[in-house]
Amino acid sequence: MEREREDLFDRLATELMLSAIDAVRDRGVFHLAVTSDEALQPLLDRFMLDPMFRRMPWPKTHVWQADEHCSGKGESAGAWSRIGSTLVPHAGLQRGHTHPMPVADESAPEHYANRLDRVLDGGRLDCIVLCCGQDGDIGGLQQGDAATQDHVVFAVKGQTDMLTMTPGFVGRARQAMLLVFDSGTRHSIDRGLVQEASPIHRLMRSGATPMWGVLAEAIS
Repeated sequence: MEREREDLFDRLATELMLSAIDAVRDRGVFHLAVTSDEALQPLLDRFMLDPMFRRMPWPKTHVWQADEHCSGKGESAGAWSRIGSTLVPHAGLQRGHTHPMPVADESAPEHYANRLDRVLDGGRLDCIVLCCGQDGDIGGLQQGDAATQDHVVFAVKGQTDMLTMTPGFVGRARQAMLLVFDSGTRHSIDRGLVQEASPIHRLMRSGATPMWGVLAEAIS
């Protein structure tokens, strides 16, 4: 099982690096958004520790947060500090190329959406990496969250407050990588057991064709 997990992250890291190289060659820049889910950490670690991934063009890469937990009165739960401590000191990211979500700001959705629009110059993300839950939850979005297709960033209020990119915006990315770790999730989504209103189905209806990262036991 551990070998399968390692192979999964190696494959995703390779695909991500090749996408970045292609984007820099074609457009001069690569825009990557990553989920705050700690399950993504092994993927980030590979780029810092494995010589195999030294071709990743970090100086031409922008790193965005796809979602961020809040605690208390809008204060960050610290996902960016984990992401930043992995990439920022070592990757060679340029000043102004890291974009943490301003969760302590009451106008955070509007401010982050404006920043995305300004830096992307009306364009779209090149790649976004998310984790997908058994109920079709992705990033910070769950069943019934009322994010519209017109929104770019959405504040989720509930048991755990979050700031998250919306399915409509995620669906416009050139590539979406979805990580699945629990048994049966991928089959449940493919069989349509997840309600039509689930975030993953809304993402797919936006036009996205996800690249799935699925452990062998999840599709057995």
